Amino acid sequence: MQVLNKGFWPERSIGYLARSFDNLNRGEDYIYTRSAIHIGFLDFDLPDIPPEFYGTYQLLNVKNHSKYSDKFTLSVVNLKHLDMATEEDKKYHIDKWAALFKAATWEEIKMITENDEYLGEASSELFRLCAADAVRAECEARERYYKEQQYFNNRIYELEKNLNRKDTIISQNTQTIHALNAKIQRLEKLLEKNIIPQKNQESLPQS
Repeated sequence: MQVLNKGFWPERSIGYLARSFDNLNRGEDYIYTRSAIHIGFLDFDLPDIPPEFYGTYQLLNVKNHSKYSDKFTLSVVNLKHLDMATEEDKKYHIDKWAALFKAATWEEIKMITENDEYLGEASSELFRLCAADAVRAECEARERYYKEQQYFNNRIYELEKNLNRKDTIISQNTQTIHALNAKIQRLEKLLEKNIIPQKNQESLPQS
């Protein structure tokens, strides 16, 4: 199934089918080759192919269209052209399968799958997968939350540790400044006691 046209769908689908078609074990006779069928659900038109809801492609003779093999089959369901479904498409409920993929709400899915065993099973499996995805998404979101919380807590711890370290350095520097100021004051007092008398002595006349 592919919603966006990424190009080269025919080549990609043939590649997928070719890998599935090569299903013989070593030593087995080619008569036991099992059929390989590839069904693509697309939401875009294929280039150079007329618009069609459901198309099937096999190996054919290009002149008389005689079938070469029916064991290599490619089918394409174009979700854009659900309105082009034929009576045969509707007979095999291909239109309902397409509508199931196009449904946007569970109410639509419930209406489409009503009274159809296989579609009902598919919708139940789809609901289970979506529920599992929702649970997984919730678990992943919770895990991301815890990881982010742990990151922020670690970041806050580092910032607080750096802040405490800076406070310690500031406190130490403040103490050093106070000690230096006290020392300067002591030196200034010593200078006042020693230098001023010396200046007085120098000013006295010599005999």
